[in-house]
Amino acid sequence: MQLGEQDDGIELTIRQSHEIVIVLPENPMTGYVWAFEVDGYSVAIVSENYAAASTRIGDGGHRTTRFAPQRFGVSTICGYLRRPWETHEHAIKTYRVTVMVTA
Repeated sequence: MQLGEQDDGIELTIRQSHEIVIVLPENPMTGYVWAFEVDGYSVAIVSENYAAASTRIGDGGHRTTRFAPQRFGVSTICGYLRRPWETHEHAIKTYRVTVMVTA
């Protein structure tokens, strides 16, 4: 299941055989990048990558982060658009999805 900016704040239920892919706009040239954390043990980050939208210097792109179910239960995925050396309290934007994993 792919999620984007419009899905911020949603609660969803997925089966243990499905994965969640979150794609959000990012421009590392600004110093701000998405950092994700998972509260709970139902899902885990399995991969993430950044893809530039073009070859022009300064253009942004998208951060793609994949999450896989680990066990039944509820987890909250939290994303923070922040500079890497700062804590999530200094994020300029946040993203949150609550996930319930079922059989």
